[in-house]
Amino acid sequence: MISRDLRYPRDWPRRAAQEKGIDVALAVDFVMMVARSECDVGILFSSDTDLVPPVAQICWPPGAALAAQTP
Repeated sequence: MISRDLRYPRDWPRRAAQEKGIDVALAVDFVMMVARSECDVGILFSSDTDLVPPVAQICWPPGAALAAQTP
């Protein structure tokens, strides 16, 4: 489990606190699991389009597919 401290905006609680940097941690973990052959299939659901480029850089084994769809 990856967790990060919340960042509170100056006008909190009118604006919600945000967890920052978790998208990068998720992409790194996903790529490293593939690099270490810790999975046969990787499925990542996210509406964050920042995750597409790092995941697209994975050297997939022959015959594997990568599909990305943004909202």
